[in-house]
Order: sequence, then structure tokens, then C-alpha cells
Amino acid sequence: MDSPWRSNGDWLRAALHTHSTSSDGELAPRAVARHYGRAGYDVVALTDHWHRSTAPSTPELLVLPGVE
Repeated sequence: MDSPWRSNGDWLRAALHTHSTSSDGELAPRAVARHYGRAGYDVVALTDHWHRSTAPSTPELLVLPGVE
């Protein structure tokens, strides 16, 4: 079987587990989103401990709220 990385299609760069200062992260939720946006990510999920953090999405970055 061929590697899926060699197939055609839309590939997204995503970080599906990130923390902000709302739990044990080092950046505020909006700063986390800015950081991942500048790094070229398409999707970031804010998954703080016991807290639903949010930050606005942009045309380049989809921000998903989540809870760990």
C-alpha cells in the first residue's frame, strides 16, 4: 500500500491539543491562536484543563474550543 502522505488531497496542519494560561499553558488563548497562525497552522484546538477557552478564528486559522 502507498503512503497516505503521497496521495492527492487537501492536507491541513493541525494542533489538536494545546493549553493556555486558562490552565497550565504559557500564553493567553488569543496569543496561542496568534502563535499557531504565525507558524502556518490551519487548525488549533484550545484544550485547557477543566475550562473551555476560546479565541477568534481568522480566515487562515480555525480555532476550536475544547476541554481536557
